[in-house]
Amino acid sequence: MSREYFEQRISFNYPDQANCIVKIIADDGNYGLGQVGCSKRMIGYIVENIFKPFIIGKDVSEIEKIWEVLYRSSIPIGRKGAIIEALSGVDIALWDLFGKVVKMPVYKLLGGAVRDKIPVYATGNNIKLHLEMGFKDVKLAIPYGPAHGNFGMRENEKLVRETREMIGEDGNIMLDCYMSWDEEYTCKMANILHKYNIRWIEEAGKNKLVVGSQARILYA
Repeated sequence: MSREYFEQRISFNYPDQANCIVKIIADDGNYGLGQVGCSKRMIGYIVENIFKPFIIGKDVSEIEKIWEVLYRSSIPIGRKGAIIEALSGVDIALWDLFGKVVKMPVYKLLGGAVRDKIPVYATGNNIKLHLEMGFKDVKLAIPYGPAHGNFGMRENEKLVRETREMIGEDGNIMLDCYMSWDEEYTCKMANILHKYNIRWIEEAGKNKLVVGSQARILYA
């Protein structure tokens, strides 16, 4: 792959990429919203032209049945990417709508609360802003990979080191590598970053699962 696509993560993004909102409106005016991240034009086209005919007139309580119909109807188009993103948006919107219809929060529809609170983290490298917003844990968008050699490794370590200094020893640091590392590079970086107590390394590469001795390495 050309080096230009390793210079910054944003080089992998297409111009139309954005968060999209799927809105499903019931006859009584209630509506549900589902958020997905993908091409606005693609999601809009899929929902409007492929999924909509299977949704109109259906009972909102039959969420699992609607999901199955939409999944099967879109098999010839694909099982990854925009189709599944759009299906997720519809599914979330239906749950949101059903919760409003029966006047219950979705978490109760799914079985109820099992804990009083859950941990959250912010993704991105503006650590100062995250701390000001109240986040204690962060997932860093790692900017360098194998194409940048030792320089990139040093810069990655610098980012992690400065983050650890800012959030302290009690905060969790995770790494999002956006599928840009290979196995050898991942193992080297895991060893370099061991002293910073990394919680996990996410999407280092593709289609492999490596359990490292220094950190959990999660592959797509």
